[in-house]
Amino acid sequence: MAIFLCITGIVAILLLCFFGLAVGTIKGIIFCLILTFSSYSDIKTREADDYLHIMIALTAFIGTKMTDIPSMIFGAFILVVPMIVITAFTKGKGVGGADIKLSAACGFLLGIQKGVLGLMLGLIFGIAFNIIRQKRIKQAEGFPLIPYLAAGYMAAYLI
Repeated sequence: MAIFLCITGIVAILLLCFFGLAVGTIKGIIFCLILTFSSYSDIKTREADDYLHIMIALTAFIGTKMTDIPSMIFGAFILVVPMIVITAFTKGKGVGGADIKLSAACGFLLGIQKGVLGLMLGLIFGIAFNIIRQKRIKQAEGFPLIPYLAAGYMAAYLI
C-alpha cells in the first residue's frame, strides 16, 4: 500500500506543476486516488467495488460546464464499445466487468480524445508487460488489467 501512496504523492506533485493550484489539480488528485485504490483492489482480490466507478463519474463533474456533459457521455460510450468487443472475442476471459465499468467512468471524466488515448496506453502497458512476464514464467495466466488502465488514464489526464 505504501508504494501506491508514493505514486499518488508523485502524481499530486506533477499535477501541481502542470495545473498550479486549480480545479483541474484537485480533480486530478481525486481521480488519481480513486484509480490507485482501484488498482490496489484489483491486484489483491481481482475485483473492484462498484462504488469506485461511481466515484470517478462524480469526480468528472468537478469544474465541468453543463455544455460538456453530452461529450462526456459520448466519451463513456466510445470507450465501452471496444471493451465489450474484446470481452465478446475472448468469451469473457479477457476483460472483466470492472474493467469495462472503469473504462466507461474514465471515458466520462476524460472525454473522447483523452479517454481513447488512456485506453490505448493502458492496453499497450498491460500487453507489453505481460508478454515479458509470460516469457519468464512460461505459463499462461490471467492478470489484473485495472492497474495498467489506471496508468494509461492518468497519463492521458496529464497530457
